[in-house]
Amino acid sequence: MIEFNAYIGTTRAPQIFVNDIGGIYRLDGGIIQVTLIKKFEEPNRSPVEQGSLIWPEASWFHYAGMLHWARKEIERGTLRRDIPQLRPH
Repeated sequence: MIEFNAYIGTTRAPQIFVNDIGGIYRLDGGIIQVTLIKKFEEPNRSPVEQGSLIWPEASWFHYAGMLHWARKEIERGTLRRDIPQLRPH
């Protein structure tokens, strides 16, 4: 497990399966939108948007750096299968 911040987990938080990024967009007001998609193996099925992450642009660069760092750690084998305990709210 790699955790960057202390937080309270909740079973209400959405969990979606994605396997690609559809696009990254700059919106008005300094907002970055990252659209996540699910691609299918069948050639006649189009990818489907599963959701988007919306971040303030200033934070986006910081978070992208965190993901880059985490990727390096995963490649080194430091990510374990620990799953945090969630508390229902």
